[in-house]
Amino acid sequence: MAGTRTRDGRRFGSQDDRPTTAERVLRGVGLTAAVLAFMVGVFVLPIQFIDSRLSAMVEAIDSAGIAPYPALGIEQRVEEDRYGYGVEELVATYRDDDGEVVTAQLHRFGQLRVVREEEGWQVMPDGPGREIYVTPDGRDGFLAEDYRDMLRNEDEVIYLAGDAWVAGWAAIGLVALGARSVLRLRRGVVGAGGAALAPALYCLGAVALVALGWAVSFPLGAGF
Repeated sequence: MAGTRTRDGRRFGSQDDRPTTAERVLRGVGLTAAVLAFMVGVFVLPIQFIDSRLSAMVEAIDSAGIAPYPALGIEQRVEEDRYGYGVEELVATYRDDDGEVVTAQLHRFGQLRVVREEEGWQVMPDGPGREIYVTPDGRDGFLAEDYRDMLRNEDEVIYLAGDAWVAGWAAIGLVALGARSVLRLRRGVVGAGGAALAPALYCLGAVALVALGWAVSFPLGAGF
């Protein structure tokens, strides 16, 4: 086919408009990098947002110098899914400094076993010296062992590795798509606006991924 002639005499749809080998390679690199970044980012980002909020609670407790409270009772909400029974929510009652019995939502109990494989609220048996740390407002808290684990911040290395993976592949993808756009611009296949479109959409997708991770972290955080 002859193609459609433009004002400068060049024909769109002719052989000159077909992507070169370098452009095809750069496009493949860009798409592969985007997929690799997305595959990890879609899991790492929500968990990291959740953990940052929990870390803020721990820092508030630690900076306020709040001592642990003996738990008067702890209940777990058990639900069943395809993988079996799991703890979806954990609450504890304790007596505050004013002598009032208060209920706090506990977090970061992923390793906690269910009391009974039955859906509903289950009372945990009293453990020797079971204590909880609560935030200054008294509404949220952690089992003492979970609180100390978060103070050690042992997950930081994992998050840094995940961030490096996502950021590294995202940068490679952006550079590849940017280089492809430059080649197409130099050949006159696209104008300046068209050349900037692919990198701009790529950056928009990265922002959307971060926003999605932040939004998803709230419903997911109910089980953390």
